[in-house]
Amino acid sequence: MNVPKRLIGSLVEIQWKDPNSHRGDIDRALKGRAALATWKDAGWVHDITDGVVLLAHSYASQPGVSIDNPDEMERTAVHEYFIEKIIVYTPVVETKL
Repeated sequence: MNVPKRLIGSLVEIQWKDPNSHRGDIDRALKGRAALATWKDAGWVHDITDGVVLLAHSYASQPGVSIDNPDEMERTAVHEYFIEKIIVYTPVVETKL
């Protein structure tokens, strides 16, 4: 799936196929995309470079440093070829009653 760069900064859920290994009877081995495991991850699209989507699950900064300037992130990197579905979440604007 072609993931557009306009999604950078968006909160999303992606479903993607994961290359994996399997040991067993060769006659029963699944073939093609059916042989790939399926994952779902949610987070912010941090970057898209060379077809690789970096999905940030969390950001961190040192004590006393603003979270607006994080120095670490927990992330998943997956090539857009393996992405099957993307759900883009929209922000909810808080209204005062």
